Amino acid sequence: MQRVLLYLLLITACSSTHAQPDPVRVGMMPFAGYAEMGAAGQATGAGVDIVVRLLEEAGYDYEVRLLPPARVLGGLADGSVEIWPGMLNKPFLEEHTLVTRGDLGLIEIALLRRPGTPAVDWPAGLEGSSLITITNYTYTEPLLNALAGVDGLLRHHSNSHAGALEMLLRGRGDYLLQYVAQVGPLLQARGMPMLPLQIVSSERMRLLISRHSPRAEQLRDDLDAAWVRLHQRGESLDLRYRWEDLVE
Repeated sequence: MQRVLLYLLLITACSSTHAQPDPVRVGMMPFAGYAEMGAAGQATGAGVDIVVRLLEEAGYDYEVRLLPPARVLGGLADGSVEIWPGMLNKPFLEEHTLVTRGDLGLIEIALLRRPGTPAVDWPAGLEGSSLITITNYTYTEPLLNALAGVDGLLRHHSNSHAGALEMLLRGRGDYLLQYVAQVGPLLQARGMPMLPLQIVSSERMRLLISRHSPRAEQLRDDLDAAWVRLHQRGESLDLRYRWEDLVE
């Protein structure tokens, strides 16, 4: 009898262990103020906080990893990354992801210039000028296609956001194509106001969920329900960078 009871206890313990779902695998691209490595070696930032808040409200454990763009996108395509807070801005993502209905605010890309540099019509007005972009960065497909059609555009590249801003300020390019939320904190750190800019792309950020996760639809539905509950309680889920506050 004791052996039978012991066996039943072991079976129950094993069943309870297997019943616990694996942590949700969240991939985030490093982004100053939104997703960066904290002093304790864990991902931190406004974007991380909101994703974690949604997952906790939905009742999920999670693990958040900071990954380069190629690994995030590749992870969504093979299921090793289950969730990415981002934009459906690359054609292949539609095939590999589901998208939540609740949005997390606008992500804006701007054409920035030094004071005194004239504004231009986008994109035709860039003809004959020079443009700074970030190497291997995730610009939207429409933006890249628009630039490809501009005659006489000289392209300069930087490996970092800080380096790209420095190039613009030193006159090593006429314009800088950059996410506003990246350049704003860099200007603040220099004690500078926001540079003159033109918003050339504005897209809603949502949670993209890999279709290759066996719980993809359940994750989407649970996170949408969590978004509604948090929104009804008045909690802010808006990640848009308020660049207007830096304009003098």
